[in-house]
Amino acid sequence: MIDFTYEIKYVKRKKICIQIVGSKVIVRCPRHCKLGNIEVLLSENKLKIKHMLSVQRKTCEFIKKIETERKIYFLGEIITLPKGETIDSFYLIRREILINRIKFLSTKFNLPINNLSFGKGKTAWGSCKGDNSIRLNERLVSLPEYLIDYVILHELAHTKIHNHSKNFWILLEKMDENYKFKRQKLKEYAFILSLYK
Repeated sequence: MIDFTYEIKYVKRKKICIQIVGSKVIVRCPRHCKLGNIEVLLSENKLKIKHMLSVQRKTCEFIKKIETERKIYFLGEIITLPKGETIDSFYLIRREILINRIKFLSTKFNLPINNLSFGKGKTAWGSCKGDNSIRLNERLVSLPEYLIDYVILHELAHTKIHNHSKNFWILLEKMDENYKFKRQKLKEYAFILSLYK
């Protein structure tokens, strides 16, 4: 029995993916996927999902509370907003960190990009278009540096392989042998995408 609410999003993908974003369960699945298959997967992962929901809710409550004290996540730590800065200006000023990092990693692995832009999406840390233009979530600077690098390398890998096939993960592993650990660790910070509206 599934005793939590969830949202289904039918997208162009081969497998069902369960995400916990902003204390919400989002199921991304192929357009032909049947509801029964989705419910089976949710039931099989029920305990894990409920644990993640509990952790994220507590974290969100904590962050919202300290937000009134001008606190913000930066490079994996909670800091006080510098005097005179708003949350929006804080992220805007620190885009330079992401620009410098993607330049370094792009050069290091010889994976040039066509264009770099920034957004404030609430579901993804980054994306790569078919023309090798990369868009990074400006809240990426909230994460520890090793996770910032993981997200950037993930998107850079898409400049060579524009899908999540086996070859994509092989390429990513060549650049980051600990990507599996980082991919799981990144989920712990998903709640940040729904904060600071």
